[in-house]
Amino acid sequence: MSLEEALGTVIRSLNPYTKGKPGSMTLGLPIEISISTAASSSGVAVKDVPVEIDDYHEGRAEWIFKGQPHRVQRALRIQYRHKMDGAAGDADVFATEFLLIGFAGSNGGG
Repeated sequence: MSLEEALGTVIRSLNPYTKGKPGSMTLGLPIEISISTAASSSGVAVKDVPVEIDDYHEGRAEWIFKGQPHRVQRALRIQYRHKMDGAAGDADVFATEFLLIGFAGSNGGG
């Protein structure tokens, strides 16, 4: 399993809104972003994913996780959808949620 597949499986498995069921998450509508990238080996390009990107220069962003501060260099907000529970889900009603990812570190890459 590739890193990308493993991360996707972990994210889906730990999602409190979908109870981790396989196939329970789909991407929302793509959002235009200001960076471009080549398609990955899976054929998915960044422009095809509903993601917002915020770069924090000089490590100014700080997230608190488990009571400890972490410097965040870049944050991603990824939109996804899942079927609602119960009768709403049976009627193909979807909820839109967001996954936040913060790249923490000391800016070793520049």
